[in-house]
Amino acid sequence: MFGNRHRGHAQTISRKGKVPWFGAVLVLALLSTFPAQARKNGEFVFALVGDYNYGPVGSPPWQESKRMIAAVNRSGVRFAVHLGDILVGGAECSDAVIAANRRQFALFQMPLIYLFGDNEWTDCHRYGATHPDSPYADPLERLAHLRHLFYSGTAAQGKRRLVLTRQADLSVKPEYRRFVENVRWESGGVLFVGVNVPGSNNNYSGGPDSPQTIRVSGQDGEWALRNAAVIDWLRGSFRRATAIHARAVVILWHANSDLENRHPYLPMFDSNGFQELNRVLSELAGAFKEPVLLAHGDSHRGFRSDRPLALPNFMRVENYGAPNTHWTKITVLPGRTGAGMFRLQGMRVPGNPYLEMH
Repeated sequence: MFGNRHRGHAQTISRKGKVPWFGAVLVLALLSTFPAQARKNGEFVFALVGDYNYGPVGSPPWQESKRMIAAVNRSGVRFAVHLGDILVGGAECSDAVIAANRRQFALFQMPLIYLFGDNEWTDCHRYGATHPDSPYADPLERLAHLRHLFYSGTAAQGKRRLVLTRQADLSVKPEYRRFVENVRWESGGVLFVGVNVPGSNNNYSGGPDSPQTIRVSGQDGEWALRNAAVIDWLRGSFRRATAIHARAVVILWHANSDLENRHPYLPMFDSNGFQELNRVLSELAGAFKEPVLLAHGDSHRGFRSDRPLALPNFMRVENYGAPNTHWTKITVLPGRTGAGMFRLQGMRVPGNPYLEMH
């Protein structure tokens, strides 16, 4: 049912890690101790957006995203992170629609860090399967186009400048120097890490016996190299977090990576393209001890947060997705121990439809 409710109920994570699924406001309880040097007045806010513009340029979904951007601008957040998906899956991944999104990114008054989703590159072959004359059907060519358009330099999108550290600039391995889209930055004593981990099984075909109906040349080789690069970047980022005594680490990517190991992609895929990545993330988060927050989109299940791993310092938050063009507000509170370092709020945009997801 569509509605226009904008107020929710406060939620607090219990000691057993169970989180209610109703309401729009969640206070995260992260059980950790933070450095004494945390700034007294270091509170700041950032936003999560993504999985929107699911329609032709100028259609109602694009008007909804403009209202959402205006709401984010009014909120005064320090920066925003786009978690990926800038067009509907199966549509043509044309230069024109990508350029239209880039123009819309310029409406954000704060820095905007854009991470790639599956619809704008890994799934572009779907349109090509029924439109063989389309010049935009090669996922690897589309990925190269996105890299050139959005990561030729180190600055984030949006009107205000934020310089990002890119894996391509730091890696000692030549094969990883193409991954300009794997980035990190620091704010308020927190290390933020953005990586290219898209939905659709992380662009992995599922192996030679997978019943996936459409295969793309070079697909599994692309997955293997990028997955290794992402893992390398995560390891290096946690080393950086330890070296600077970071208060927390926030990991951001597009995919719902099946942290619960429920195999949502089966029987489409006979092997989970996120398995090794999830194992390494769990290992790194467990060793770090301080709070680790993973933020993603992809599932379109609405705003939610939970503890999918058996780690007391690990949390996961998922942002809204089409048909719900809304956003997530995250407040980082200084000097807190235990409950309340991160305060999460699902922000419904007045005038945009809201559909209950299950």
